[in-house]
Amino acid sequence: MTQGVSTAYSDQMLRDAAARTLAEAAPNAALAQGADASTTFVESHWRLAAEMGWTGIMVPESHGGLGLGLAEAADIVEEMGAHLFCGSYALSAVLLAGLAPRFGAVGDALLRGMAEGSVRLALATDEVRPSQDGGHILPLVEHAAGASHILRMERGEAGLDFVLYRTAGATSRALQPMDPTTPIASVTLAPDAEMARASCSHGEAERLLLPIHVLTAVELVGIARAAFERAVAHVRQRKQFGEAIGRFQAIKHRLADGFTLLSHARLAVSDAVQRPGDLDAAQIARVIAADAAMKITADCIQLHGGMGFSWETDAHFYLKRARRLHANFGGTAALRKRAGDRFIESLLTPEQAAFSAAGADRSEVV
Repeated sequence: MTQGVSTAYSDQMLRDAAARTLAEAAPNAALAQGADASTTFVESHWRLAAEMGWTGIMVPESHGGLGLGLAEAADIVEEMGAHLFCGSYALSAVLLAGLAPRFGAVGDALLRGMAEGSVRLALATDEVRPSQDGGHILPLVEHAAGASHILRMERGEAGLDFVLYRTAGATSRALQPMDPTTPIASVTLAPDAEMARASCSHGEAERLLLPIHVLTAVELVGIARAAFERAVAHVRQRKQFGEAIGRFQAIKHRLADGFTLLSHARLAVSDAVQRPGDLDAAQIARVIAADAAMKITADCIQLHGGMGFSWETDAHFYLKRARRLHANFGGTAALRKRAGDRFIESLLTPEQAAFSAAGADRSEVV
């Protein structure tokens, strides 16, 4: 691991165990040979997470889970990012754990299923359309393959509705993903597929999504760390003019910049993990981590030279996943705007703040 940027958020033994386990199951080599993640790794990785107890990490002990917190989940998620875990772990184990109490009796069953590993959530990221038989067409669903439920967010009267669908009786058509570690599909649901709905104000929705912003940032740090380690290893052994290219000043400067970005991102993420209720810390951490991951993964490809643009290396997998996470849940542009808005609001008088709040629209961040 890279010195100074891989210490645990909660428990080093948990982090080390996750790193060893995920390294053995890493899909990099097989994906580089053209393996399909949806059939080759999604099932095996999810089964592994269930066997290790990770799927129930934030499920209360009363429902069969471990009853741990965000810091423990963060240790696992960073290693999942570094080892290209194929599955909707944060969505299922963390977001659904927070939403389940709002789903009533359905939520109790979901929590128990999460602890067992039988509940796996997919995310619909596009508008729903009606099907000819009265069902629902979800044009774009991430991690649809093997999912037991699909979550979709839509604007409601109060602010935002979280809609949960069962996948029993659904049909799907696989689509070509940009990120090969994240299968996507168009899904047609049965007419009675909707099983629960939770209506929230925008403020409540922001708080429910806060752990996802934190863990997205954590995963981006894991991606950036893995890409940086690959870049360092390559420039140490690749030689030109009889010397390792890592001795060249231009390469040293680029690596120094990458290490600085990675260290900065990890500090921001650690702060957000240790302040789990702080929305500003969560959203800022995600922005900083996304910027770092995008730059470091792109530089990793550049530092590999011509082979960096081919499937001869696994560098492109990290770049593609970083791009996907950069855009998830409204993308980082909306988070930057909200952080700026809140900073400006902190400078306003009470009268100015009341006038500003009356016209505020926070829907873009959720």
